[in-house]
Amino acid sequence: MHVWTNLQKFLYDKDYFLAYFNNSLYVYNFTKLYSITNKKIVMEIAAKKLMILGNDLILKRSCGKELIIYGTIKEVTYE
Repeated sequence: MHVWTNLQKFLYDKDYFLAYFNNSLYVYNFTKLYSITNKKIVMEIAAKKLMILGNDLILKRSCGKELIIYGTIKEVTYE
């Protein structure tokens, strides 16, 4: 469990964090959700827009300022 605690401290010591694994995109510390469809999700993160494009996108889990998006993710843009 010591390794997990160190990993959490490292990851959550950031303004924001994105991780892609197992057809899922983990987003930490988003500010606002603008739109959610099964093809496009748009949110604000660090005062910029994050757009996720894909197929069968599902907001699988949300907890505070964290969420997991599941589906076939084709493109992620940050502007």
